[in-house]
Amino acid sequence: MTTERDSERPRAVTIIGRIWLALAVILAAKSLLDLVVWRVLRPAVPLLVQLGGQAPPSRIFDPLLAHLTEIKLVQALAWAAVAVAAFHFLRLRRWARVAVQAISWIGLAYVSCVGVVWTAAYSRIPAAGVVAPSSGPPAHRTLLLFGGLLVCFVLAAGLIAAIVLLRSADVRRAFAVPFPLTMATSARGAPRARKG
Repeated sequence: MTTERDSERPRAVTIIGRIWLALAVILAAKSLLDLVVWRVLRPAVPLLVQLGGQAPPSRIFDPLLAHLTEIKLVQALAWAAVAVAAFHFLRLRRWARVAVQAISWIGLAYVSCVGVVWTAAYSRIPAAGVVAPSSGPPAHRTLLLFGGLLVCFVLAAGLIAAIVLLRSADVRRAFAVPFPLTMATSARGAPRARKG
């Protein structure tokens, strides 16, 4: 059901809000599912490492595995906060525009860092002699490198577009207009504010 406020909402707000809301709900659910899987598999990790035939570098993975429960809980809570901000962004709450803009900046910084780490990892792997013979020819490695960078570029472009739209006059104007939380029609047909 389309409310009067929804019809006044700019299309950019609807698109950005729905994308962030869907992404936040999916990733919060994924973090909780990862947590459940980790709780089930945690006792079997030493056996799984033995079956793998090669122990992972303990200085990298031991601290991560020791605090994986807390990490996944923090991720789930962070994505839940993003979902709340996106929901209120769709309801045109003033604070939510600033929150979604901050979330978009954080996402842009994260994607940029992933692109840098991805490039650095691929440039150092052959020099370190860590590449297994089964990893494929150099052409496949180059394709994988550029594929990862392309994904980072597309995500960064989308986040930049969202930030620009969030700062546009049309979107700012939509958030500047005060409006009641919900509208209900009285018996005479005139809209009246309702608490809720």
